[in-house]
Amino acid sequence: MAFNFDNVLEEKNVFNKGLTSKKILLYSVNDTGKTKQATKLPKPFLIMTEAGGSAVNCPKEPCDDWRHFKEIVDDLTNSKNLAKRQEQIQTVIIDTAENLVNQSERAVCNQFGVRDLSEITGRQNGYKIARTDFEMQINRLTSKGYCVLFISHEERIELEDEVTGETY
Repeated sequence: MAFNFDNVLEEKNVFNKGLTSKKILLYSVNDTGKTKQATKLPKPFLIMTEAGGSAVNCPKEPCDDWRHFKEIVDDLTNSKNLAKRQEQIQTVIIDTAENLVNQSERAVCNQFGVRDLSEITGRQNGYKIARTDFEMQINRLTSKGYCVLFISHEERIELEDEVTGETY
């Protein structure tokens, strides 16, 4: 069947009001209850890349390694148990996004035997490799209907004014 632009224009623009396949970022300073609030979303599953989730009561899994995160994604998206998982889980919470990004980058560094992504030179781009794999894993989750909620912390940096010596 050939593409027909008229068919596209006839489709109604309807906003999906649910959380299905959405990506959400919850961003704030530490100790404001982000994780606790996130677990109030429908059928939460918490992937803990830090210890902050130990105080909440929901299904959760510690994750300190990119390979383990990919195993979790494989399980959640596997066609053999997808229906069962979707009955159990609707919202995948990643606490924190920064730590998961670091895990992805460390995995690429280990793959290439370097300490930093910038050391991967030539036709390869370490940052692109890590970013692409990260994006692919998250898109696997959302393509199967999961809502992915990232928790991120505000980073406070103190700087000193070069002229006045004042800290801000």
